[in-house]
Amino acid sequence: MEETHQPGQAMGTHETGPPLATASPGPTPDRAPGRQEGWVVDGNYSRVRDLLWPAADTVVWLDFSPPVIMGRLLRRTLARTLLRRELWSGNRESLGRVFSRDSILLWALRTYRRRRREYPELFHRPEHRHLRVIHLRSPREVEAWLHAVRSPS
Repeated sequence: MEETHQPGQAMGTHETGPPLATASPGPTPDRAPGRQEGWVVDGNYSRVRDLLWPAADTVVWLDFSPPVIMGRLLRRTLARTLLRRELWSGNRESLGRVFSRDSILLWALRTYRRRRREYPELFHRPEHRHLRVIHLRSPREVEAWLHAVRSPS
């Protein structure tokens, strides 16, 4: 997206609509990013993985520690809530939702270990072996990797 200068799509824009319910089905075979030369999709929505990963050549896995994830998620969520920033399709986060059982904060805590276990298993499946997996474990590793890909060869 901005960092790569490639067409991009944030998966959350397809996952939710007012009031934080599904707005659109996301990529479909005729709209799949892989139909373009060079593209980026961010997000970890398993329901579109089977469509996107076969068309991808690279997956960048940001595998940060829980404190990094929770710190970033809390700051971003509180800023969106307090400033009433529109996410997409008119959606706005609310304090009630932030502290509910459907909270993105609780979801991140509940799914952290499963996702850390699941991704290596997915990458080793025969249908995903074509993927170049870039496994970055810290913001410092991300910055180093971005610097390397931006630098002329």
